[in-house]
Amino acid sequence: MFRVCCAALVGVLLALGPQVSDAQTLPFELGLKGGFTVSTAAVDNDVDPAALSGSMGGLMLGHRLSKHWVLQTEILYNQRGVRDESNAVEGVRRGIDFVAGYIDLPVLLRYDFVGTSIVTPYVYAGPSVSFRVRESISVAQPPFTPQQPDDVQLPGLPPPSSVDVPDQAFSGRDYGLNFGGGGAVDVGFANLFMEARLYAGFSDNDRAGSQLQTRSVTVMAGFRL
Repeated sequence: MFRVCCAALVGVLLALGPQVSDAQTLPFELGLKGGFTVSTAAVDNDVDPAALSGSMGGLMLGHRLSKHWVLQTEILYNQRGVRDESNAVEGVRRGIDFVAGYIDLPVLLRYDFVGTSIVTPYVYAGPSVSFRVRESISVAQPPFTPQQPDDVQLPGLPPPSSVDVPDQAFSGRDYGLNFGGGGAVDVGFANLFMEARLYAGFSDNDRAGSQLQTRSVTVMAGFRL
């Protein structure tokens, strides 16, 4: 599906390229973005959270309200999660990885600053709702070293391939706020951009008894027409 969307946007880009001389004058923006996410969680139990990394990507649509203000919506696939290191043993295992894949639907208000004729910096903020579409739970393995082979196991610890956790550790929906900024470079028929985004979830995502709210930092790059 992601490759189909990429091919469709490239086709639109090639078709509109000769007709569009300045993307900033268009009332609507259509774009594609991708990047990676580093996430963790705020918890109120005996969980020792550590960061995990994942991928993200999707489409964006913007409507220019004025010279500086843009209303921007997106549909993104984003991987967020947390590593619980409360029962980790150095050299044997590094805790349990909880990873969820979400469809994010943010609504953002963007402000474009006055930059140069080529580069435009911007900031944005807004809420989002996320729907969980997949989930994986696994025991994180330590790096292999000659002194600590990957099949070492101490008495009382579960085997590396098994873990006693619920089938669905995360709830089906997540609500949060986004804050971010970046810069766009005008290349004539489109804008190339790079940005960073902070996400703070405020809904309880844990079905195992803890209070768990996701936190993440996402770095993205892409283009918009």
